[in-house]
Amino acid sequence: MRFFIVLISFVSSSISMAAVSDFNGLVKEATQQEKRLHRKLLHAIQGTQVSIAYNDRVEQIQAKDVLENNKMSVRLVQAEEK
Repeated sequence: MRFFIVLISFVSSSISMAAVSDFNGLVKEATQQEKRLHRKLLHAIQGTQVSIAYNDRVEQIQAKDVLENNKMSVRLVQAEEK
């Protein structure tokens, strides 16, 4: 029974050591991926801000044009007498 306990502990420790041997490489890769994702997120946010600002400016120009073009011309006509 002790043999199995020693064997199981030896196997589990060798597995855990194998996982730890490349831990620094995994951390480095995860850090690089995080930096890339962060950069992409910032780029997407900046693009969204630019498109929102552009859309707001277009709406302002359109609203100004609508106000200028809404001038109605009024013409007075003489009423018919019956």
